[in-house]
Amino acid sequence: MDQSVTLKIDGRDVTVPAGTTVLEAARMAGIEIPSLCNHAKLLPAGLCRLCLVEIEKVRGLQPACASIVREGMVVHTDTPAVQHNRRMVLELLCANHPLDCPVCDAAGDCRLQDYVFRYGRTTSRFVEEKRHKGKAIRLGPAVILDQERCVLCQRCVRFCEEVLDDRQLAVFQRGASSRISTMPGASFDSRFSGNVVDLCPVGALTDRVFRFKARNWELTGLPSVCALCPVGCRMTEEGRKGRLLRVRGREAPEVNDGWLCDLGRTGYGFTDHTDRLGRPLIRRDGHLEPVSWEEALAELARGFGAAIEKAGPRGVAVLGSPRLTNEAAYLLTRLARALGTGNVDFRLGTAAPAPAQATLPDLRQAEVILLFQGDPSEEAPILELWVKQAVKRGGRLYIVHPRALSLGRYATGIYRPRPGSEAVLIAGILSALEEARAGSLPAEWREAISGLGPTQVASLTGCDREAARVLGEALVGSSRAVIAYGAGVRDEETLALLAALAKATGARLLGWNGGPNSRGVADMGLLPDRLPGRAPLGDAAVAAALERLWQAPLSCQAGLSAAELWPAMRRGEVRALYVAGADPVTEGPDPQLVEEALAHATFVAVQEAFLTPTAERFAHVVLPAAVPGEEDGSFTNLAGGVGWQRALIAPVGEARPNWRIVADVAMVLSAPGSWEFSDAAQVLAEIAQAIPAYGGVEAVTTGGYFDARYEYALTDTPPAAPAPAKVAGSGDLALTTGPVLFDRDIMARHAPGVVGRAPEAYAAIHPEDAERLGITDGAPIEVRGLFGALTLKARVSEACAQGTVFVPEELSELSVNRLGAQPGVVVMVEVKPLAERPD
Repeated sequence: MDQSVTLKIDGRDVTVPAGTTVLEAARMAGIEIPSLCNHAKLLPAGLCRLCLVEIEKVRGLQPACASIVREGMVVHTDTPAVQHNRRMVLELLCANHPLDCPVCDAAGDCRLQDYVFRYGRTTSRFVEEKRHKGKAIRLGPAVILDQERCVLCQRCVRFCEEVLDDRQLAVFQRGASSRISTMPGASFDSRFSGNVVDLCPVGALTDRVFRFKARNWELTGLPSVCALCPVGCRMTEEGRKGRLLRVRGREAPEVNDGWLCDLGRTGYGFTDHTDRLGRPLIRRDGHLEPVSWEEALAELARGFGAAIEKAGPRGVAVLGSPRLTNEAAYLLTRLARALGTGNVDFRLGTAAPAPAQATLPDLRQAEVILLFQGDPSEEAPILELWVKQAVKRGGRLYIVHPRALSLGRYATGIYRPRPGSEAVLIAGILSALEEARAGSLPAEWREAISGLGPTQVASLTGCDREAARVLGEALVGSSRAVIAYGAGVRDEETLALLAALAKATGARLLGWNGGPNSRGVADMGLLPDRLPGRAPLGDAAVAAALERLWQAPLSCQAGLSAAELWPAMRRGEVRALYVAGADPVTEGPDPQLVEEALAHATFVAVQEAFLTPTAERFAHVVLPAAVPGEEDGSFTNLAGGVGWQRALIAPVGEARPNWRIVADVAMVLSAPGSWEFSDAAQVLAEIAQAIPAYGGVEAVTTGGYFDARYEYALTDTPPAAPAPAKVAGSGDLALTTGPVLFDRDIMARHAPGVVGRAPEAYAAIHPEDAERLGITDGAPIEVRGLFGALTLKARVSEACAQGTVFVPEELSELSVNRLGAQPGVVVMVEVKPLAERPD
C-alpha cells in the first residue's frame, strides 16, 4: 500500500507521507504558513486561526495545522481571502496587546512581532483603551507570566497535558477575560516548567533568572551538552560579554528531543559566582594564600616528588570525579599509570555503571520497563518523560524501590523490598526463570542462586511470593524490555546480578548510577583494576597498544580502590593524594575515616572550582578549575552516547580547563610521554586511538552524536550467593538515602535559579513510625547514625516504607554521610523529636 500522498500547494506538486497536515506539507516544500499555536511536538489545536488556507472543493478557509493531506488536494496559501484573514487576526491580537517590545525579553525572537511586520497592518484602527490583565505574575519558581502579552495559543497548557501529563496550567474564565493560570494558590513547580518559556511564541512567559539580562540579538550561542546529570541533554548555551546568561534545549531525538529539566536550564548560574576560585592557593602557616600557577605547580611537584621518593609510586594516589570530562579523566588515568601507580578511582560510595545496552529511544518504545532502585524524577528527569511515553504507548512499568515514586501511578506492579535485600530479589527472579526454563542460566549462576525459592525470597525481601515469578515472566515475555537502574544501585554485586538478569531474559540494561559522567570516566580507565576501555589489567595486547600510543612504560599493577585508599593513607602507606573534582569529606561513605586519612597525608592537592571542605581543611595546594560552559570536553551519557560540551566563556580569573591542569601537573612531575596538547579536541583524538569503542568519536566536536556502547566484564570473580546486606547501628529505623533534583551540593548552592528550589533539609518517615515516636509533620527531629547526628525537619509520608527513614543527599549543611550510609550495609539510625525547631 502506497504510504505517500501527492497534493498541489500554490501550484507546486508536493509528495508527503500519509497523515501529514497541510501545514507540515507546506513547510516541507519551503512554503511558509504563519502559525502561533502549532508546534511539532504538540497535537494540532487550531486555536490561533493564523494558518487558515483555501482548499479547493472545501467551503470556507480551513486551518492548515488541523487539515490532513489527501491525494489530489489543491491548496492555496496566499489568496486575497487568506491575506485578509491574516491581517484581521493579527490586528485583533494587537488590539489589546501592550506593544511593549522595547522591554520584552522575546523582542527579536517573537513570532507575533515577525508576523505583524510581514503580514499585518502598519497602523491600528482601535482607539479605545486596551483591556488590562495581570503583569509580571510569578507562576512558579522559574517562570514569569504577563497575561497582557498572552495570545492564548495554549502551547504551555498543552505541554503540561500532553508531554508532562501534569495539568498544572489551564485557561481560566471565558471570552475576552480568558487567561492562563494555575489553580488558585498553586505554584507552577514542575521540574520541566522552563520549557514553556521556549514554547511561548511571544513574550508572555519569561525566564525568571534571565529576565531583563540581555536582548536576543546581543547573545552569542553555542551548541553544548548538559553536564549536571547522566542524561547529557543537548542544549544551547547563550551569553553576552563573557557571561553565560541562558541555556535552552536543543533538538536531539536520540537524547532529550529538545526538552530540558529546570536543573539543566537554571543550574549554570555558578559560572560567575563570587565564591569561584580564580587563583591557585598554597597553604602557609595553616592558611591558604593565593600564588602564581608556577609557584603552585612547583609546590605540587615538591610534595609528590617527596612522597614518591619516600614510599615509591604506590605511595601516591589519584581521586577523580564523575563530574570531569572524558578528556580530564583520561589524562588522570594516563598520569597515574605513567607515575607507576594503580591507585586511581572515582567511586565514592557507588559503583561504576554496567554496560549500556539500551538507548534512550529504546526506553521510549519499551514494552516492559523494570525500574530498579532509581527515581528518574529526581535523578535523571528526562527519563521520566520517556517512561511516561512508553506507558502511553501501551508499555508496562514495574517498579522496585523502597519509596513510593511519582511514577507509581503508571506502574503495573510496585515492589518495595526491605533495604539491603534488593540483590536477593534479583537472584529470586533468576531462580524463578531457571525453574521455569531449566538450563537458561550458566552453571556458575545456577550454583549461586540455588535454594532461593519463592518462600525464601519473600521472607528475606518482604515482597509478595509471586513477585519474582511475575517480574521474570514480564521480562521474558517481551522482545522490547528494558531494565533501568538508578542511583540506589551502589555495589558491584547488585550490578552483576542485573547484568545476569538482562542476559537471561533478553532485556537491555540502562543505568545512571554514580554521577553525571560516571560511564565516561569509567570508560577512560579511572579505576584501579581496569585500563581505558574497561580492559582488564592483564590484557597484554591492550597494554602494549597503550604503551606505543603513550610512548611510555605502563604500570599494570592493580591499585587501591577509593574504599581501600583511606585505611592505607591512615597507615601511612599512601602519602600524597591528587583530588580532581571530588570532595571526599562530604561524599565519602565514612567521613571520620576520610578525615583521619587526609590528616595523615603528607601532601594533598585539590583541583576544584570552589573551595570544598576537602580543599579548605586539608589541601596543601588548590588548583582553580573551569566549570561547564568554560571548557571544551566530551561527556558519555547513561546510554553510551557521547556529546561535546563547548566553552562559551573564558574561565574565571586564572582558572584553567580540567584537562589542561592535569597535563600541566604531568609535565611538572616529569611523567613519561608527551603531554603537549593544544586543545581538548586533540585529547579526544588520542582517546579515539586508545579505546576501540571510541574510534571515530571526534565527530562529536562538530555536533555529531556518537554511540560508544560496548560490552565488558563487570568483575573478574565468579558470582557468589547473594545474601541480605550487613547491618550496622543500634537504631530501630533503616536509613535510606538518595539524591533530589534541586539540592545544595557545591555547584547547586551557587546557582541562583536552583537555590530557591531546594527544599529545607528533611527526613521522611512513615505515619505509623511517626506516631510511635511522637513525631508530627514539620516538627524538628534528630537522626543519629554511625558518625554523628543531623537535625532535620520531619516529613510524615506514606511514600516512606514503614521501618525506614529517608534522608536526601546534599540538603543539610552537614552531609548525609555523617549518618554512615554506605554500599552493602543497612544502617539502623535512631530518630527522636526535638523540643525546638531548627534555625
